Amino acid sequence: MAIEVPERPLEAGEFILRAWRPKEAAWYLSARDEDVFAWTTEARSATRDELAATISENNARPKWVALAICRGDGTPIGNISLVPAVGQSGWAEISYWLAPSGRRRGAATRAVGALVDWALAEGDFDGVFLKIAPRNAASIAVAVRCGFREVGREGDAIRFEKRK
Repeated sequence: MAIEVPERPLEAGEFILRAWRPKEAAWYLSARDEDVFAWTTEARSATRDELAATISENNARPKWVALAICRGDGTPIGNISLVPAVGQSGWAEISYWLAPSGRRRGAATRAVGALVDWALAEGDFDGVFLKIAPRNAASIAVAVRCGFREVGREGDAIRFEKRK
């Protein structure tokens, strides 16, 4: 399945979701804290140059949707991505994180909601899912607020799904 990306930034309440810029690689790396590493698969070893190259390559030939979660003025506060699921045609996984300065403002709920709406309406996906650690209460609350349904365990995570 060829990946499509939003042609323009997605509106998410007072936030926007837009493509990452290679020059933002240093911000991306510095914004991750221990909570990001605890709940995601972010690599601690990534370098600015490696990340800038990945952003450039994915912007030119997308393999996944990678968007900066930004304040209305375009300042990044987090990351959200939509990755086609291997072996699950028509499905994609959403993952996200927020820098400490972006938390507890509704940004995750609005960002996930906006990306889900786009993926199911325009992104040629039949369904999207989140895999969340059972102790990650904040992300479980985001899934519930966005209308995801818990469907069971997948490894050491709870799988939440939303279909067209």
